[in-house]
Amino acid sequence: MGKQRPTGKCKLCGEERLLCDSHYLPKGLYKTTGAGATGLKNPNPVMNINGVLKQISDQYRGFVLCESCENLFTKQSESWVLANLPKQYGDPCALQDALAPLTPTSGGQRWERYNVSQVQEFDVPKLVYFGMSIFWRSAVYDWKTSTGQKAPTVDLGAYEEPIRQFLLGNSPFPDDVVLTIDIWPYKDVLPLLHPVVTGQLPQGVRRYWFYAPGLHFFLFTGANIPKDARESAATAGFVTLDLDAADSLREFVKRKRQRKYTIDNVVAACCVRTCLSCFTFPNYRPAIAGESATDLSAATMCSPPSYSQKARSDAATHCNPGQHW
Repeated sequence: MGKQRPTGKCKLCGEERLLCDSHYLPKGLYKTTGAGATGLKNPNPVMNINGVLKQISDQYRGFVLCESCENLFTKQSESWVLANLPKQYGDPCALQDALAPLTPTSGGQRWERYNVSQVQEFDVPKLVYFGMSIFWRSAVYDWKTSTGQKAPTVDLGAYEEPIRQFLLGNSPFPDDVVLTIDIWPYKDVLPLLHPVVTGQLPQGVRRYWFYAPGLHFFLFTGANIPKDARESAATAGFVTLDLDAADSLREFVKRKRQRKYTIDNVVAACCVRTCLSCFTFPNYRPAIAGESATDLSAATMCSPPSYSQKARSDAATHCNPGQHW
């Protein structure tokens, strides 16, 4: 994109100002992604481009925000989040390490929920702001790469404006909106960037997700958001470790190398928070259900002492990611 900066209406503050060359996904995230997880020599980050995972050096960008709003995003979340993610594939993840001594508040064989509201290493408001800023950005502009490749279309409907007001600091977190955050449960963090994807759940609930290295964000909107999702709300200080969601995403990346999956399959692989059993629908995973994942490369799980021995064993052998737990 050229250096000429146009004057226009900033999508966040609404003021007519000189616009910046804004990035859909923060520029610093591209430094944390690469080919390490897939064993490829190409050093470029793995991105979703027009429904297919590709390794490219290009980025989704556009003249969207003024300098003041860019600085707001940086101050409110991006600087802290980027500082706490692995810089290279295989590096330690500070947020994983912070979970290690903690006892989960609830969970099952394949997932655990943690209250990190009082944990010094977690700045929950910054994590919440970061997630909400990406979801909002996804909906307010038709993001493209310099070669014209388009990001998936996202519609936040009536929730777009309340989210904007929250990001500006004018309003509290919106009603009938829930943000949940999975911390990647394996020691080698998956070096993937995936823009926001939309899914429809029962009773008029919409579910959106995106992935940045080490963090899997989910956004639920609607009056009938299930109780389990609300109980995992990041705004209440909770994060989760979810082996099934992580295994599904790993399997998708592995299959991508064989050029068998498109965007519909990544939705199938990751659209369901398996710990929220009230909306685990087996038909959402047609390409995974019934297939063994034991041929995946071995990985070390981020395993707090509280994890059950069975869960650790399952993680080590990569149990069938399509199974409903």
